[in-house]
Amino acid sequence: MAVKDLPIKNNKILLFVIFFIIVSVLFIYILLVYLLDNPTPKADIPSNGRNYSFNPFDINDAISVCRDKAQKKIGSSLQYSVVNDHSTRYDPKRDIYFVVLDTYIESTADNSENQIYCHVDAKEYVVNYLKTQNTKQRELSLDFFK
Repeated sequence: MAVKDLPIKNNKILLFVIFFIIVSVLFIYILLVYLLDNPTPKADIPSNGRNYSFNPFDINDAISVCRDKAQKKIGSSLQYSVVNDHSTRYDPKRDIYFVVLDTYIESTADNSENQIYCHVDAKEYVVNYLKTQNTKQRELSLDFFK
């Protein structure tokens, strides 16, 4: 018995079932592609549901990660930080963002200007290197901020 030999009512039901199966398969496929192709941050940036495939990690994210890490390390004595645009850059060979912040840290001996140097991994979204240096004196140890 061929499909054309079935009553019209059965043809409509069959077409509806086929349509429902096709829509369900497409929905599951799109859902799986979205879930599997949605890399999430590894550590230093909050997961806010952002899809990094559509809106990739960039220099602004690296600056934000560096500021947050410095604020956590230094605490409330970090009064302000300004991005040093001349030194902040992306190194495509190493896939790392170099971020330099000009800062004022209140609890240092002479309360002077300092610079914070960060290396932010562009794939892992984490700070791999963090150094604070007084612009007039020698390097400040990060043990000072523990």
